Amino acid sequence: MYPGAQRVHQLYTSETVTQWYAVRRQACRTATSREVKRAMPDTPAECRPRPIRVLFLCTHNAARSQMAEALLRSLAGERVEVSSAGTRPTRVHPLAVRAMAEIGIDISGSRSKSVDEFRDRAFDWVITV
Repeated sequence: MYPGAQRVHQLYTSETVTQWYAVRRQACRTATSREVKRAMPDTPAECRPRPIRVLFLCTHNAARSQMAEALLRSLAGERVEVSSAGTRPTRVHPLAVRAMAEIGIDISGSRSKSVDEFRDRAFDWVITV
């Protein structure tokens, strides 16, 4: 275990999140990532950054925005909270489902959503397609 691991644990359990981050940064400078992972307790919820929120917006929410949502979700995982919507939603196009299946992404359970469903939510990025 690297020097300072005990101090990191004390900060995690007793002091502020800001101090915890400062000690973690210092520990990361002096240890390998494997050592840091072993010695560090789980990151407290208030230290975890919230995911970036992205909305893909198009007319029908039938193909392009559905595909973009699925691709970003597949690539970014939990780092991004992704949604898609349309100004006049219809249904998910079967060719979009088939095209995504060809690259190993299943969107068969997706549904077209109206932009009205997301009016009360804040997004970091709204991308029109």
